[in-house]
Amino acid sequence: MNKNDFTACYARYGIAPEDVCRNRLKIEGSEVERFAVISPINAAEDYRNAGARVTQLSDGFFPTYRIEKDGAAFTFVAFQVGACNVTEVICALAYSRCERVLFTGTVGALKEGFEIGDLLLPNYSMCGDGAVRYFTTGNAGENNDTFGKKFYPNRELHARLARYLQENDYPFGYANIFSIDTIVSQFFHIEEFLARGADALEMETAAAFCASEILGLKTAALFHVSDSTARKKSLLGGRSDAELAAHEHKKDLVIPEIVCGFAGSVLTAE
Repeated sequence: MNKNDFTACYARYGIAPEDVCRNRLKIEGSEVERFAVISPINAAEDYRNAGARVTQLSDGFFPTYRIEKDGAAFTFVAFQVGACNVTEVICALAYSRCERVLFTGTVGALKEGFEIGDLLLPNYSMCGDGAVRYFTTGNAGENNDTFGKKFYPNRELHARLARYLQENDYPFGYANIFSIDTIVSQFFHIEEFLARGADALEMETAAAFCASEILGLKTAALFHVSDSTARKKSLLGGRSDAELAAHEHKKDLVIPEIVCGFAGSVLTAE
């Protein structure tokens, strides 16, 4: 399955390629920059903390912005959590000028070796969501083998991000990610996630990597640890004020600084 399959299917139901981005992001594909950042966690306002200029382009379900710092501009798309939402955004970007995508988000640690606030890159993301099932030309109801399937960030962009973090003295680690569909019900299945080799949980990147590969986008991800089930400091309770502050510091300041610098390095190298 590839982008041509999507385009042909859309045409069969009267959808033109330019309609996809226009409908989902409420802007034309030509208004999207070649580099895009997408996030269910960060807000566009966070980038003002890094000294960036933020211009809102649309205020739909997926509000979209142009962010510029030091002469480098990228598109930022905010979305609500979940695999279904990230695939809508990826598909919209695939029908625009966008070539590379950076996902920013948080993970919940399943092992004690990770501290709240740590920066992480994914080795891969395992599918525990339902959205991936629909990225097939076969029978979605029979496509049961996606659960636990590994999806990978784009090798080139992932390596460039790791190199940027190293060269700019941002300590980080690597983790095996399991992408889930629920926060409140995950706790019944922690042992299963661990048995599958997961180090941390989040909700979008298996679907993001799957959709990106099919639709021809180069996508990588940058996480920070927001909570730790292993230490009984989950999203539902247990985190101290200091741990919440460490999470907020990474979200509000460190991630925007990294993203602006990394976007500039990617764009100026081209």
